[in-house]
Amino acid sequence: MLQDLVNQIGEVLAPFEAHFERYGYATYDSSDIYETALGRRAKRAWEKDSKTAFLYAAPLVILDILFPQSRRLFAEMKVQPICLAQVGLAYLRLAEVRQDSGDRYLALARRCFSDLKYCARATRSGIGWGLNINWSTKSGYMPPLTPCHSQTAYVFELIACLNRIAPSEELLGYLERIVNHTAFDYIEFEEPTVRSRVTGYSVMDTRAVLNAQSYRLVILLSGYTLFRCPDYLDRALDGLEYLIRWQQKDGSWPYSPEERFVDGYHTCFILKNLFETSNLLRTTGDLGDRATDLTARLAPSIDLGYRYFLDRLLDGVNRPIPFAVSNKPVLYRYDAYDLAEALNLVSLFGDVRRVAALIKFFRTTMRLPSGLGRYRYYPGVSPILPGISYHRYANSAFFLAAANALHRVSIRP
Repeated sequence: MLQDLVNQIGEVLAPFEAHFERYGYATYDSSDIYETALGRRAKRAWEKDSKTAFLYAAPLVILDILFPQSRRLFAEMKVQPICLAQVGLAYLRLAEVRQDSGDRYLALARRCFSDLKYCARATRSGIGWGLNINWSTKSGYMPPLTPCHSQTAYVFELIACLNRIAPSEELLGYLERIVNHTAFDYIEFEEPTVRSRVTGYSVMDTRAVLNAQSYRLVILLSGYTLFRCPDYLDRALDGLEYLIRWQQKDGSWPYSPEERFVDGYHTCFILKNLFETSNLLRTTGDLGDRATDLTARLAPSIDLGYRYFLDRLLDGVNRPIPFAVSNKPVLYRYDAYDLAEALNLVSLFGDVRRVAALIKFFRTTMRLPSGLGRYRYYPGVSPILPGISYHRYANSAFFLAAANALHRVSIRP
């Protein structure tokens, strides 16, 4: 049974490996169409909650569903830092599973890190990474590569893994610069409900986003284990308290205090980061009374959140549901990022039965003829028009999730 699953995951991974090695990491992006003049206007209208937003958005949505290849007329392929980091991490997982090819995978992961150096952004206190897109948000326009917690976190994890394999002053220096950036470069404010210091999603934002706090939490707590700076620990514990206090009675987390939707992949982000936080707290030693209290509250928080995920964000046959609480009409039935993060989460929790169900779902529904992943599944349309695939959303995330699943299933006692 387990060997069959190992073989199926390996078969799913093969086209991703072949594609990345042959064509590299440049990709069109799901946001390309919204970087056009009409797309930016639609985004601005949506951010203002304008009732006329659909007049701008409707033709773009139709174009994106029926003719996504049209972006080749007005967009260019770009390399996204998060893709390099996620693919590099996947190579490191595969190096552990396929030890006869370990040196080759390690070399590929190091190449990803080398490429990441060129898309880093130096900041006042350190270094960070961001999305390589023009992004309009509720906090305003964000230029390409503006440092963000959720992008920088994957780079931090890749460098930390490389440093564990072969420690070096260069890698340790990068880690310290990332943690300093995470601790001190973001606009920090006290969230009034919880009275904890939190930050926005990017260095420009002035509103808290819960999944971004979970990424910041892991970077800061990991940084404390390496460098023992009290400022890192204090801010990490603030972030943890914020996330525990903002969890709803049913186990869910809203996207932010202002935007109360609950979706699949952002819920997975929070849960996997709290899982890692639990491991770090358990292995770091005595961190004081506050940490002890939060550690005791963390386990039931994770359990409740995972039950919510299983009940509300997976259907009866374990396919991912995009929203438990939606903030907009949804035309698609399944989403690539929901699938990637659901697969990663259930394998993290050792849920082999659901790993098998999600791998089967990818093979039967979400895999394109190329072997890469479908962006979204639209009933009545996707079986006829397969669409195109995007690495940032979410080929690289799925590649990492499948590599993690292979590693976890393979080492299962």
